[in-house]
Amino acid sequence: MTLHALTVMVVGLAAGYLADVVMKRRGYGMAGDALLGVGGSLAGGALLNVFAFAPGRDWVPVVLAAAAGALVFLTAQRLFWRARV
Repeated sequence: MTLHALTVMVVGLAAGYLADVVMKRRGYGMAGDALLGVGGSLAGGALLNVFAFAPGRDWVPVVLAAAAGALVFLTAQRLFWRARV
């Protein structure tokens, strides 16, 4: 596992945790939101690698893409899918 992938996963975990804290009772719990955040951040990081970025040069775009991917996944979950309560 590279430092790039680890950074993307940590950003996803942080986004999932923050989504769980801020938007109570609309997600899948802390673990589910964290996993959804990691999935989104990995997707955002992968899209960044595919379209525009060579890993290892600058960390700011990596963190921003990971945060954006996690935000998109978490927002879509809250808008389109109902969590089981």
